[in-house]
Amino acid sequence: APYIYPTPNVDVFMVNERPLMQLNLDYVAVGHIHEHGLRHPRINAVYPGSLEIWDAREFEIYEFIDGKLRRVKDLDPKGFLILDIGGNGVKVSNVELKPSRRLVRVRIRYEEAKPGAVRGDVSYIASNMDREGSIVILEIEGKIGSGYSTRDFNITELRRLFSRAWVDVRLSLERGGGSVGGGVQVFGGINDIIRQALRSRVNNEDWVSALMDIIERVKVDDEDGAFSTLEKLLNVSLRGGGKAITDWLRDSQ
Repeated sequence: APYIYPTPNVDVFMVNERPLMQLNLDYVAVGHIHEHGLRHPRINAVYPGSLEIWDAREFEIYEFIDGKLRRVKDLDPKGFLILDIGGNGVKVSNVELKPSRRLVRVRIRYEEAKPGAVRGDVSYIASNMDREGSIVILEIEGKIGSGYSTRDFNITELRRLFSRAWVDVRLSLERGGGSVGGGVQVFGGINDIIRQALRSRVNNEDWVSALMDIIERVKVDDEDGAFSTLEKLLNVSLRGGGKAITDWLRDSQ
């Protein structure tokens, strides 16, 4: 895919575009990049993007501030392209696909988190976001209020405030150490423990997100979805056809 694509740490350099420009092609079919309808700045190439949301960074994102929900990012568009090939070249049309369910991340940050206040805020968020089939990732961050401990924050109780949506409560709070030593991180349940363990061994946030997605799909018996995510992650076929897992293992050595 001929493009210089920005990532948090480094630009990803794809196929050299100069030979393609010299060929004077009417259109170059490209892929791999997830953004829908991203146009190459110098050659006639458009990325169709993935057909579905790939990870939580593509979700609709809200911040909960002063008792109100504020949307800070829309859901990433997804779809495909239609090419009209004629005597005057290639005309590209975008076809956008609407998601089958709502995918939302909500961020809350506290200077002094208190269990009652957190529960009240999450209850308000649930009253606005708890929809059948929706996926809600709730990210609660900040510091624990004076006089409270980690045991006062019940992840299971917060999840139960949602009855229709699938919700992942990610509690990441710090309690003051009372000395120069700084704070102690509090993990919000087994999901955060697994996520932090993966990050300590896999220095790639895309891989961590994909592996967490696989774990969640296995938990709800979505075997096809788990296989599909793993195949995309490894770029191998695990169910026949294409590059076998043994080939991938041999090539990676």
